[in-house]
Amino acid sequence: MSPAFGELTGQAHQLVSAGDLAGAQQLLSDALSDADPRPDHASPELAEAAGLQARVLVALGEPHSARGWAAFAYAAA
Repeated sequence: MSPAFGELTGQAHQLVSAGDLAGAQQLLSDALSDADPRPDHASPELAEAAGLQARVLVALGEPHSARGWAAFAYAAA
């Protein structure tokens, strides 16, 4: 069963708002680790979670790590 990406993304947004970028990144990383890697199978919630993961990684100074998630989110949208 796939995780509830909408709920997890909401939690990650709260962590980002609180300044806990590392916590948000870990939460999203754990949730996305089991996601179907095919963007054409992604739900809107999964695409949003991937996009947020990309933005968090950029904010943490990891643009190379963010690139794959940004591409996934773009292709899934």
